[in-house]
Amino acid sequence: MKGRNISIISLLFVLALLISSTILVSGFAITGHVIEISPSSVQLLPGTPTNPAAIGGDKDEHGCYIAAGYSWCESKQKCLRTWEENCSTSGCSNLWWFDSKTKVCGQKQFCGSYMYQGLQTFTTLEACKAALPVVCTADVKQCLDGSYVGRVAPDCDFAPCPSLCKDSDGGKNYYLKGKATGNDGTTEDSCVIISIQDGLGTTTSVPSCEPGPNCKISEALCNDIEGTYADFYNCPNGCEDGACIQTTGCSNLWWFDNSNKLCGQKQFCDSFFPYSYMYLGLQTFTTLEACKSALLVVCTADVKQCLDGSYVSRVAPNCDFAPCTGEKPVVEPPVCDNWGAEEEGWYANNELVKLEKCHCAAICSYEGTRSEGWYNSYNNALITFGKCPVPTTGTATGTTPAPTPVSATGIGGPDQPIEINMDDKPVTLSQDPSHTEVSINSVDTATTTETLRVSEGRIDMMTNMGAVEIKYLPEEARRTASAIHKLTQIDNIQLTDENGKAVYVVHGTESYKILWIIPASRNIAVKVDATTNDIVQ
Repeated sequence: MKGRNISIISLLFVLALLISSTILVSGFAITGHVIEISPSSVQLLPGTPTNPAAIGGDKDEHGCYIAAGYSWCESKQKCLRTWEENCSTSGCSNLWWFDSKTKVCGQKQFCGSYMYQGLQTFTTLEACKAALPVVCTADVKQCLDGSYVGRVAPDCDFAPCPSLCKDSDGGKNYYLKGKATGNDGTTEDSCVIISIQDGLGTTTSVPSCEPGPNCKISEALCNDIEGTYADFYNCPNGCEDGACIQTTGCSNLWWFDNSNKLCGQKQFCDSFFPYSYMYLGLQTFTTLEACKSALLVVCTADVKQCLDGSYVSRVAPNCDFAPCTGEKPVVEPPVCDNWGAEEEGWYANNELVKLEKCHCAAICSYEGTRSEGWYNSYNNALITFGKCPVPTTGTATGTTPAPTPVSATGIGGPDQPIEINMDDKPVTLSQDPSHTEVSINSVDTATTTETLRVSEGRIDMMTNMGAVEIKYLPEEARRTASAIHKLTQIDNIQLTDENGKAVYVVHGTESYKILWIIPASRNIAVKVDATTNDIVQ
Protein backbone atom coordinates (compact mmCIF):
# COMPACT_ATOMS: atom_id res chain seq x y z
CA MET A 1 0.00 0.00 0.00
CA LYS A 2 2.84 2.29 0.91
CA GLY A 3 4.57 1.58 -2.44
CA ARG A 4 1.34 2.36 -4.29
CA ASN A 5 1.09 5.77 -2.54
CA ILE A 6 4.68 6.58 -3.56
CA SER A 7 3.89 5.67 -7.17
CA ILE A 8 0.81 7.91 -7.16
CA ILE A 9 2.78 10.79 -5.64
CA SER A 10 5.54 10.32 -8.23
CA LEU A 11 2.99 10.28 -11.04
CA LEU A 12 1.38 13.49 -9.78
CA PHE A 13 4.81 15.12 -9.49
CA VAL A 14 5.70 14.24 -13.09
CA LEU A 15 2.31 15.47 -14.27
CA ALA A 16 2.85 18.77 -12.46
CA LEU A 17 6.23 19.18 -14.13
CA LEU A 18 4.72 18.57 -17.56
CA ILE A 19 1.96 21.12 -16.95
CA SER A 20 4.41 23.74 -15.65
CA SER A 21 6.79 23.20 -18.54
CA THR A 22 3.90 23.57 -20.96
CA ILE A 23 3.00 26.89 -19.34
CA LEU A 24 6.59 28.11 -19.54
CA VAL A 25 6.91 27.48 -23.26
CA SER A 26 3.40 28.60 -24.19
CA GLY A 27 3.54 30.62 -27.36
CA PHE A 28 2.35 34.11 -28.34
CA ALA A 29 -0.76 33.92 -30.54
CA ILE A 30 -0.30 36.17 -33.57
CA THR A 31 -4.03 36.86 -33.98
CA GLY A 32 -4.62 40.58 -34.43
CA HIS A 33 -0.92 41.45 -34.50
CA VAL A 34 1.82 42.12 -37.03
CA ILE A 35 5.26 41.27 -35.65
CA GLU A 36 8.67 41.85 -37.18
CA ILE A 37 11.27 39.38 -35.91
CA SER A 38 14.99 39.27 -36.66
CA PRO A 39 17.86 37.56 -34.83
CA SER A 40 18.43 40.69 -32.76
CA SER A 41 14.97 42.18 -32.19
CA VAL A 42 11.21 41.58 -32.06
CA GLN A 43 8.79 44.46 -32.62
CA LEU A 44 5.03 44.92 -32.71
CA LEU A 45 4.48 47.10 -35.77
CA PRO A 46 2.42 50.32 -35.69
CA GLY A 47 -1.31 49.83 -35.88
CA THR A 48 -1.30 46.52 -33.94
CA PRO A 49 -2.27 46.00 -30.30
CA THR A 50 0.54 46.37 -27.77
CA ASN A 51 -1.10 44.10 -25.20
CA PRO A 52 0.53 40.68 -25.69
CA ALA A 53 -2.65 38.88 -24.67
CA ALA A 54 -4.06 36.91 -27.61
CA ILE A 55 -6.98 38.47 -29.44
CA GLY A 56 -9.56 36.22 -30.94
CA GLY A 57 -12.17 34.24 -29.11
CA ASP A 58 -15.12 32.95 -31.10
CA LYS A 59 -14.60 31.81 -34.68
CA ASP A 60 -17.17 31.64 -37.46
CA GLU A 61 -17.81 28.56 -39.59
CA HIS A 62 -14.73 29.33 -41.68
CA GLY A 63 -12.41 29.71 -38.69
CA CYS A 64 -12.28 33.52 -38.84
CA TYR A 65 -11.80 35.35 -35.52
CA ILE A 66 -15.00 37.40 -35.12
CA ALA A 67 -13.82 39.43 -32.11
CA ALA A 68 -10.73 40.53 -34.01
CA GLY A 69 -12.88 41.86 -36.85
CA TYR A 70 -12.16 39.07 -39.35
CA SER A 71 -14.78 37.74 -41.75
CA TRP A 72 -14.71 35.23 -44.58
CA CYS A 73 -14.03 36.51 -48.12
CA GLU A 74 -15.41 34.04 -50.64
CA SER A 75 -13.70 35.58 -53.67
CA LYS A 76 -10.26 35.37 -52.06
CA GLN A 77 -10.96 32.23 -50.02
CA LYS A 78 -9.50 33.60 -46.79
CA CYS A 79 -10.28 35.52 -43.59
CA LEU A 80 -9.67 39.27 -43.72
CA ARG A 81 -10.64 42.59 -42.16
CA THR A 82 -12.52 44.65 -44.71
CA TRP A 83 -11.05 47.97 -43.54
CA GLU A 84 -7.56 46.60 -44.17
CA GLU A 85 -8.13 44.60 -47.36
CA ASN A 86 -10.89 44.80 -49.93
CA CYS A 87 -12.67 41.50 -50.44
CA SER A 88 -13.46 42.35 -54.03
CA THR A 89 -10.99 41.23 -56.69
CA SER A 90 -11.85 44.23 -58.87
CA GLY A 91 -8.67 46.05 -59.77
CA CYS A 92 -6.91 42.74 -60.35
CA SER A 93 -5.74 41.54 -63.74
CA ASN A 94 -4.78 38.11 -65.07
CA LEU A 95 -1.50 38.83 -66.85
CA TRP A 96 1.37 37.03 -68.53
CA TRP A 97 4.73 37.86 -66.95
CA PHE A 98 8.41 37.20 -66.47
CA ASP A 99 11.12 38.89 -64.41
CA SER A 100 14.90 39.11 -64.20
CA LYS A 101 15.07 35.66 -62.57
CA THR A 102 12.17 33.83 -64.23
CA LYS A 103 13.00 33.75 -67.93
CA VAL A 104 9.81 31.87 -68.90
CA CYS A 105 6.39 33.40 -69.59
CA GLY A 106 3.84 32.51 -66.92
CA GLN A 107 0.33 33.67 -66.09
CA LYS A 108 -1.13 34.74 -62.74
CA GLN A 109 -3.35 37.37 -61.14
CA PHE A 110 -1.82 40.75 -60.23
CA CYS A 111 -3.56 43.16 -57.86
CA GLY A 112 -2.82 46.67 -56.65
CA SER A 113 0.80 47.89 -56.57
CA TYR A 114 2.38 44.70 -57.81
CA MET A 115 5.35 46.07 -59.77
CA TYR A 116 8.91 45.34 -58.63
CA GLN A 117 12.36 45.64 -60.15
CA GLY A 118 12.75 43.44 -63.24
CA LEU A 119 9.05 42.47 -63.55
CA GLN A 120 7.41 42.81 -66.97
CA THR A 121 3.72 42.07 -67.54
CA PHE A 122 1.68 41.55 -70.72
CA THR A 123 -1.94 41.01 -71.68
CA THR A 124 -1.15 38.23 -74.20
CA LEU A 125 1.21 35.28 -74.31
CA GLU A 126 2.46 36.40 -77.72
CA ALA A 127 3.52 39.81 -76.38
CA CYS A 128 5.29 38.15 -73.44
CA LYS A 129 7.20 35.74 -75.68
CA ALA A 130 8.18 38.57 -78.03
CA ALA A 131 9.70 40.52 -75.13
CA LEU A 132 11.61 37.61 -73.61
CA PRO A 133 15.38 37.98 -73.81
CA VAL A 134 16.66 36.24 -76.96
CA VAL A 135 19.05 33.33 -76.41
CA CYS A 136 21.03 32.52 -79.57
CA THR A 137 22.79 29.27 -80.47
CA ALA A 138 26.44 28.97 -79.48
CA ASP A 139 27.93 28.29 -82.94
CA VAL A 140 30.67 30.62 -84.28
CA LYS A 141 32.03 31.88 -87.57
CA GLN A 142 35.73 32.24 -88.36
CA CYS A 143 36.78 35.60 -89.77
CA LEU A 144 39.51 36.25 -92.34
CA ASP A 145 41.91 37.44 -89.63
CA GLY A 146 41.55 34.08 -87.80
CA SER A 147 39.29 35.37 -85.02
CA TYR A 148 35.78 34.05 -84.31
CA VAL A 149 32.43 35.80 -83.82
CA GLY A 150 29.21 34.46 -82.30
CA ARG A 151 25.54 35.13 -82.91
CA VAL A 152 23.93 38.18 -81.29
CA ALA A 153 20.35 39.17 -80.41
CA PRO A 154 17.78 40.12 -81.51
CA ASP A 155 18.01 38.32 -84.88
CA CYS A 156 20.83 35.94 -83.85
CA ASP A 157 22.91 36.86 -86.90
CA PHE A 158 26.66 36.52 -86.61
CA ALA A 159 28.36 39.61 -85.24
CA PRO A 160 30.40 41.44 -87.89
CA CYS A 161 34.01 40.34 -88.18
CA PRO A 162 36.77 42.81 -87.36
CA SER A 163 37.33 44.67 -90.58
CA LEU A 164 40.75 44.52 -92.22
CA CYS A 165 39.59 47.11 -94.72
CA LYS A 166 39.33 50.67 -93.39
CA ASP A 167 37.02 53.39 -94.77
CA SER A 168 38.03 56.82 -93.50
CA ASP A 169 34.56 58.42 -93.91
CA GLY A 170 32.64 55.53 -92.36
CA GLY A 171 30.96 54.05 -95.45
CA LYS A 172 28.57 55.63 -97.92
CA ASN A 173 29.21 59.23 -97.04
CA TYR A 174 28.80 61.06 -100.32
CA TYR A 175 29.27 64.51 -98.80
CA LEU A 176 32.67 63.91 -97.22
CA LYS A 177 35.82 62.98 -99.12
CA GLY A 178 37.45 59.82 -97.81
CA LYS A 179 39.41 56.77 -98.83
CA ALA A 180 39.19 52.99 -98.44
CA THR A 181 42.29 50.89 -97.75
CA GLY A 182 42.02 47.13 -98.22
CA ASN A 183 44.06 44.13 -99.29
CA ASP A 184 44.10 45.47 -102.86
CA GLY A 185 45.44 48.92 -102.02
CA THR A 186 43.96 52.36 -101.36
CA THR A 187 41.21 54.06 -103.35
CA GLU A 188 40.05 57.67 -102.81
CA ASP A 189 36.62 59.24 -103.34
CA SER A 190 36.60 61.32 -106.55
CA CYS A 191 34.34 63.29 -108.83
CA VAL A 192 33.76 61.58 -112.20
CA ILE A 193 32.01 62.17 -115.50
CA ILE A 194 30.42 59.03 -116.94
CA SER A 195 29.80 59.08 -120.67
CA ILE A 196 28.40 56.36 -122.92
CA GLN A 197 29.47 55.99 -126.54
CA ASP A 198 28.64 53.08 -128.86
CA GLY A 199 27.20 51.22 -125.87
CA LEU A 200 30.39 51.49 -123.89
CA GLY A 201 30.73 53.54 -120.71
CA THR A 202 33.82 55.50 -119.85
CA THR A 203 34.69 57.12 -116.51
CA THR A 204 36.80 60.24 -116.34
CA SER A 205 38.04 61.67 -113.04
CA VAL A 206 37.58 65.44 -112.81
CA PRO A 207 38.22 68.06 -110.08
CA SER A 208 34.53 69.06 -110.21
CA CYS A 209 31.39 68.79 -112.34
CA GLU A 210 28.09 70.63 -112.68
CA PRO A 211 24.77 69.04 -111.68
CA GLY A 212 23.55 66.61 -114.33
CA PRO A 213 22.97 62.93 -115.06
CA ASN A 214 26.64 62.32 -115.82
CA CYS A 215 28.12 64.11 -112.77
CA LYS A 216 28.73 61.49 -110.10
CA ILE A 217 30.81 60.73 -107.06
CA SER A 218 32.96 57.59 -107.13
CA GLU A 219 32.59 56.52 -103.47
CA ALA A 220 35.38 54.18 -102.31
CA LEU A 221 34.02 51.38 -100.06
CA CYS A 222 35.10 48.10 -98.46
CA ASN A 223 33.70 44.80 -99.77
CA ASP A 224 33.03 41.50 -97.98
CA ILE A 225 36.46 40.05 -98.78
CA GLU A 226 38.40 42.98 -97.29
CA GLY A 227 39.03 44.60 -100.66
CA THR A 228 37.75 47.88 -102.10
CA TYR A 229 35.21 48.83 -104.76
CA ALA A 230 33.52 51.99 -106.09
CA ASP A 231 29.88 52.99 -105.75
CA PHE A 232 28.69 55.65 -108.21
CA TYR A 233 26.17 58.18 -106.92
CA ASN A 234 24.61 61.08 -108.84
CA CYS A 235 25.33 64.31 -106.95
CA PRO A 236 22.12 66.40 -107.13
CA ASN A 237 24.02 69.67 -106.58
CA GLY A 238 27.21 68.80 -108.42
CA CYS A 239 30.55 67.40 -107.20
CA GLU A 240 33.72 69.11 -106.05
CA ASP A 241 37.04 67.75 -104.69
CA GLY A 242 35.81 64.20 -104.17
CA ALA A 243 32.52 65.03 -102.41
CA CYS A 244 28.97 65.97 -103.39
CA ILE A 245 28.15 69.65 -102.82
CA GLN A 246 25.74 70.26 -99.93
CA THR A 247 22.82 72.64 -100.31
CA THR A 248 21.82 75.33 -97.83
CA GLY A 249 19.68 73.95 -95.00
CA CYS A 250 21.13 70.44 -95.27
CA SER A 251 23.34 68.67 -92.77
CA ASN A 252 25.47 65.56 -93.05
CA LEU A 253 24.50 63.59 -89.93
CA TRP A 254 24.94 60.18 -88.30
CA TRP A 255 21.65 58.48 -87.55
CA PHE A 256 19.62 55.40 -86.55
CA ASP A 257 15.91 54.71 -86.04
CA ASN A 258 13.58 51.99 -84.78
CA SER A 259 14.08 49.89 -87.91
CA ASN A 260 17.78 50.48 -88.46
CA LYS A 261 19.81 49.78 -85.29
CA LEU A 262 23.18 50.61 -86.86
CA CYS A 263 24.76 54.04 -87.08
CA GLY A 264 24.78 55.35 -90.65
CA GLN A 265 25.51 58.70 -92.25
CA LYS A 266 23.55 60.68 -94.82
CA GLN A 267 22.38 64.18 -95.66
CA PHE A 268 19.24 65.53 -93.95
CA CYS A 269 17.59 68.64 -95.40
CA ASP A 270 14.97 71.00 -93.98
CA SER A 271 12.13 71.44 -96.43
CA PHE A 272 9.60 73.78 -94.83
CA PHE A 273 10.89 74.40 -91.31
CA PRO A 274 13.88 73.37 -89.13
CA TYR A 275 14.11 69.64 -88.41
CA SER A 276 11.22 68.86 -90.74
CA TYR A 277 13.06 65.67 -91.66
CA MET A 278 12.48 64.18 -88.20
CA TYR A 279 10.06 61.26 -87.78
CA LEU A 280 9.09 58.95 -84.93
CA GLY A 281 12.08 56.91 -83.79
CA LEU A 282 14.73 58.84 -85.74
CA GLN A 283 17.78 60.06 -83.82
CA THR A 284 20.54 62.12 -85.45
CA PHE A 285 24.05 63.04 -84.29
CA THR A 286 26.93 65.16 -85.51
CA THR A 287 29.60 62.53 -84.68
CA LEU A 288 29.85 58.77 -85.02
CA GLU A 289 30.93 58.48 -81.36
CA ALA A 290 27.76 60.21 -80.13
CA CYS A 291 25.62 57.93 -82.32
CA LYS A 292 27.30 54.76 -81.05
CA SER A 293 27.06 55.95 -77.45
CA ALA A 294 23.30 56.47 -77.71
CA LEU A 295 22.78 53.22 -79.62
CA LEU A 296 24.51 51.05 -77.04
CA VAL A 297 22.60 52.30 -73.98
CA VAL A 298 20.23 49.62 -72.64
CA CYS A 299 18.52 50.61 -69.40
CA THR A 300 17.21 48.22 -66.75
CA ALA A 301 13.53 47.30 -66.84
CA ASP A 302 12.56 48.52 -63.35
CA VAL A 303 9.82 51.11 -62.92
CA LYS A 304 8.84 53.88 -60.52
CA GLN A 305 5.30 54.53 -59.35
CA CYS A 306 4.12 58.12 -59.64
CA LEU A 307 1.78 59.81 -57.20
CA ASP A 308 -1.13 59.41 -59.62
CA GLY A 309 -0.64 55.62 -59.61
CA SER A 310 0.98 55.44 -63.06
CA TYR A 311 4.46 54.04 -63.71
CA VAL A 312 7.49 55.43 -65.54
CA SER A 313 10.57 53.55 -66.73
CA ARG A 314 14.22 54.47 -67.23
CA VAL A 315 15.27 56.26 -70.43
CA ALA A 316 18.57 56.70 -72.27
CA PRO A 317 21.17 58.10 -72.29
CA ASN A 318 21.55 58.41 -68.49
CA CYS A 319 18.89 55.78 -67.63
CA ASP A 320 17.18 58.13 -65.18
CA PHE A 321 13.47 57.59 -64.54
CA ALA A 322 11.27 59.52 -66.96
CA PRO A 323 9.51 62.41 -65.20
CA CYS A 324 6.08 61.77 -63.72
CA THR A 325 3.23 63.91 -64.98
CA GLY A 326 2.51 66.56 -62.38
CA GLU A 327 4.41 64.73 -59.64
CA LYS A 328 4.99 66.67 -56.39
CA PRO A 329 7.65 65.64 -53.87
CA VAL A 330 6.57 64.16 -50.57
CA VAL A 331 8.08 66.28 -47.81
CA GLU A 332 6.57 64.42 -44.86
CA PRO A 333 5.36 60.85 -44.15
CA PRO A 334 2.02 59.94 -45.72
CA VAL A 335 -0.67 59.50 -43.04
CA CYS A 336 -3.96 57.60 -43.15
CA ASP A 337 -6.81 60.11 -43.10
CA ASN A 338 -10.57 60.40 -43.70
CA TRP A 339 -11.23 57.00 -42.10
CA GLY A 340 -14.51 55.42 -43.15
CA ALA A 341 -15.18 57.98 -45.89
CA GLU A 342 -14.91 57.58 -49.65
CA GLU A 343 -11.80 59.76 -49.50
CA GLU A 344 -10.00 57.42 -47.06
CA GLY A 345 -6.38 57.01 -48.04
CA TRP A 346 -2.81 58.20 -47.63
CA TYR A 347 -2.20 61.95 -47.55
CA ALA A 348 0.99 64.04 -47.52
CA ASN A 349 1.02 67.83 -47.20
CA ASN A 350 -2.79 67.51 -47.01
CA GLU A 351 -2.82 66.18 -50.59
CA LEU A 352 -3.93 62.68 -51.62
CA VAL A 353 -1.08 60.27 -52.33
CA LYS A 354 -2.98 56.99 -52.63
CA LEU A 355 -6.69 56.23 -52.28
CA GLU A 356 -7.24 53.01 -50.30
CA LYS A 357 -8.50 51.63 -46.98
CA CYS A 358 -5.54 52.13 -44.66
CA HIS A 359 -6.10 52.25 -40.85
CA CYS A 360 -2.37 51.78 -40.24
CA ALA A 361 0.82 53.80 -40.45
CA ALA A 362 3.32 54.52 -43.22
CA ILE A 363 6.90 53.43 -42.62
CA CYS A 364 10.03 54.32 -44.59
CA SER A 365 11.74 51.21 -45.98
CA TYR A 366 14.71 50.24 -48.17
CA GLU A 367 16.63 53.49 -47.67
CA GLY A 368 19.39 53.99 -50.22
CA THR A 369 17.93 51.49 -52.73
CA ARG A 370 15.75 51.89 -55.81
CA SER A 371 12.81 50.63 -53.73
CA GLU A 372 13.13 53.40 -51.11
CA GLY A 373 9.78 54.84 -50.21
CA TRP A 374 6.77 54.70 -47.90
CA TYR A 375 5.09 51.36 -47.22
CA ASN A 376 1.96 50.23 -45.35
CA SER A 377 3.06 48.93 -41.94
CA TYR A 378 0.35 46.25 -42.00
CA ASN A 379 1.08 44.41 -45.25
CA ASN A 380 4.19 46.21 -46.58
CA ALA A 381 2.26 47.33 -49.68
CA LEU A 382 3.85 50.26 -51.50
CA ILE A 383 2.30 53.68 -50.87
CA THR A 384 4.74 55.76 -52.92
CA PHE A 385 8.35 55.67 -54.04
CA GLY A 386 10.68 58.52 -53.14
CA LYS A 387 13.27 59.81 -50.72
CA CYS A 388 11.71 59.64 -47.28
CA PRO A 389 13.05 61.95 -44.56
CA VAL A 390 13.22 60.94 -40.92
CA PRO A 391 9.79 61.70 -39.35
CA THR A 392 9.85 64.66 -36.97
CA THR A 393 8.08 64.89 -33.64
CA GLY A 394 5.81 67.71 -34.82
CA THR A 395 2.27 67.18 -36.06
CA ALA A 396 1.00 68.84 -39.24
CA THR A 397 -2.44 70.42 -39.27
CA GLY A 398 -5.12 67.84 -39.98
CA THR A 399 -2.74 64.90 -39.75
CA THR A 400 -1.48 62.53 -37.06
CA PRO A 401 2.17 61.63 -36.47
CA ALA A 402 3.36 58.21 -37.65
CA PRO A 403 3.54 55.80 -34.69
CA THR A 404 6.75 53.94 -34.03
CA PRO A 405 7.20 50.17 -33.55
CA VAL A 406 6.86 48.89 -29.99
CA SER A 407 9.54 46.61 -28.59
CA ALA A 408 7.98 43.24 -27.74
CA THR A 409 10.18 42.05 -24.88
CA GLY A 410 9.99 38.30 -24.33
CA ILE A 411 7.88 37.58 -27.41
CA GLY A 412 9.65 35.44 -30.00
CA GLY A 413 12.16 34.02 -27.55
CA PRO A 414 12.59 30.30 -26.82
CA ASP A 415 10.08 30.51 -23.94
CA GLN A 416 7.38 32.39 -25.88
CA PRO A 417 7.59 31.58 -29.60
CA ILE A 418 5.27 33.30 -32.08
CA GLU A 419 2.46 30.96 -33.12
CA ILE A 420 0.56 31.06 -36.42
CA ASN A 421 -1.34 28.67 -38.67
CA MET A 422 -0.45 28.47 -42.36
CA ASP A 423 -2.98 26.45 -44.36
CA ASP A 424 -4.15 24.82 -41.10
CA LYS A 425 -0.58 23.81 -40.24
CA PRO A 426 0.80 25.03 -36.88
CA VAL A 427 4.02 27.02 -37.22
CA THR A 428 6.17 28.67 -34.55
CA LEU A 429 8.93 31.26 -34.94
CA SER A 430 11.55 32.07 -32.34
CA GLN A 431 15.00 33.56 -31.87
CA ASP A 432 17.80 31.28 -30.72
CA PRO A 433 19.23 32.12 -27.28
CA SER A 434 22.42 33.60 -28.80
CA HIS A 435 20.37 35.96 -31.06
CA THR A 436 22.20 34.85 -34.21
CA GLU A 437 19.25 33.37 -36.14
CA VAL A 438 15.48 32.88 -36.22
CA SER A 439 13.92 29.41 -36.41
CA ILE A 440 10.79 28.54 -38.41
CA ASN A 441 9.41 25.35 -36.90
CA SER A 442 6.71 23.18 -38.43
CA VAL A 443 7.29 19.50 -39.27
CA ASP A 444 10.84 20.46 -40.23
CA THR A 445 12.87 23.45 -39.04
CA ALA A 446 14.53 26.17 -41.10
CA THR A 447 16.78 28.90 -39.75
CA THR A 448 17.40 32.37 -41.13
CA THR A 449 19.36 35.52 -40.40
CA GLU A 450 16.88 37.65 -42.35
CA THR A 451 14.10 39.85 -40.95
CA LEU A 452 10.64 38.27 -41.09
CA ARG A 453 7.27 40.00 -40.85
CA VAL A 454 4.60 37.74 -39.32
CA SER A 455 0.83 38.22 -39.39
CA GLU A 456 -2.09 35.85 -39.08
CA GLY A 457 -1.59 32.98 -41.55
CA ARG A 458 1.31 34.69 -43.32
CA ILE A 459 5.09 35.12 -43.17
CA ASP A 460 6.99 37.66 -45.31
CA MET A 461 10.74 38.07 -45.71
CA MET A 462 11.90 41.69 -45.89
CA THR A 463 14.34 42.21 -48.77
CA ASN A 464 15.73 45.21 -50.69
CA MET A 465 13.24 44.31 -53.43
CA GLY A 466 10.28 44.50 -51.02
CA ALA A 467 8.33 42.03 -48.90
CA VAL A 468 8.38 38.48 -50.30
CA GLU A 469 5.74 36.06 -49.05
CA ILE A 470 6.87 32.65 -47.82
CA LYS A 471 4.10 30.35 -49.05
CA TYR A 472 5.79 26.98 -48.45
CA LEU A 473 7.08 25.47 -45.22
CA PRO A 474 10.50 23.86 -44.66
CA GLU A 475 9.20 20.28 -44.99
CA GLU A 476 7.67 21.13 -48.39
CA ALA A 477 11.03 22.48 -49.58
CA ARG A 478 12.69 19.32 -48.26
CA ARG A 479 10.26 17.10 -50.22
CA THR A 480 10.86 19.09 -53.42
CA ALA A 481 14.64 18.86 -53.00
CA SER A 482 14.44 15.13 -52.27
CA ALA A 483 12.25 14.52 -55.31
CA ILE A 484 14.86 16.00 -57.65
CA HIS A 485 17.96 14.77 -55.83
CA LYS A 486 18.18 11.42 -54.05
CA LEU A 487 18.84 12.83 -50.60
CA THR A 488 19.57 10.14 -48.05
CA GLN A 489 20.13 12.60 -45.22
CA ILE A 490 19.07 16.19 -44.46
CA ASP A 491 21.63 18.16 -42.44
CA ASN A 492 19.84 21.51 -42.16
CA ILE A 493 17.57 23.95 -43.99
CA GLN A 494 18.35 27.65 -44.24
CA LEU A 495 16.09 30.47 -45.49
CA THR A 496 18.02 33.17 -47.38
CA ASP A 497 17.51 36.26 -49.50
CA GLU A 498 18.65 35.47 -53.07
CA ASN A 499 18.46 38.72 -55.06
CA GLY A 500 15.05 39.62 -53.68
CA LYS A 501 13.70 36.04 -53.56
CA ALA A 502 13.01 33.99 -50.45
CA VAL A 503 14.91 30.73 -50.99
CA TYR A 504 15.29 27.62 -48.85
CA VAL A 505 18.77 26.07 -49.05
CA VAL A 506 18.43 22.38 -48.21
CA HIS A 507 21.79 20.93 -47.14
CA GLY A 508 22.06 17.15 -47.29
CA THR A 509 23.70 14.04 -48.67
CA GLU A 510 22.90 12.84 -52.19
CA SER A 511 23.41 9.26 -53.31
CA TYR A 512 24.53 8.55 -56.86
CA LYS A 513 26.47 5.98 -58.87
CA ILE A 514 29.82 6.33 -60.57
CA LEU A 515 29.64 4.94 -64.10
CA TRP A 516 26.10 3.83 -63.25
CA ILE A 517 27.56 0.98 -61.15
CA ILE A 518 29.56 2.07 -58.11
CA PRO A 519 27.44 3.59 -55.27
CA ALA A 520 28.69 6.92 -53.96
CA SER A 521 27.48 9.93 -52.01
CA ARG A 522 28.26 13.64 -51.79
CA ASN A 523 27.22 16.72 -49.82
CA ILE A 524 25.04 19.11 -51.81
CA ALA A 525 22.93 22.23 -51.25
CA VAL A 526 19.61 22.36 -53.11
CA LYS A 527 17.86 25.72 -53.48
CA VAL A 528 14.05 25.82 -53.43
CA ASP A 529 11.94 28.96 -53.96
CA ALA A 530 9.91 29.56 -50.77
CA THR A 531 7.18 31.32 -52.76
CA THR A 532 6.70 28.84 -55.63
CA ASN A 533 8.35 25.65 -54.27
CA ASP A 534 10.33 25.39 -57.52
CA ILE A 535 13.98 24.41 -57.75
CA VAL A 536 16.23 27.47 -58.13
CA GLN A 537 19.05 26.83 -60.56
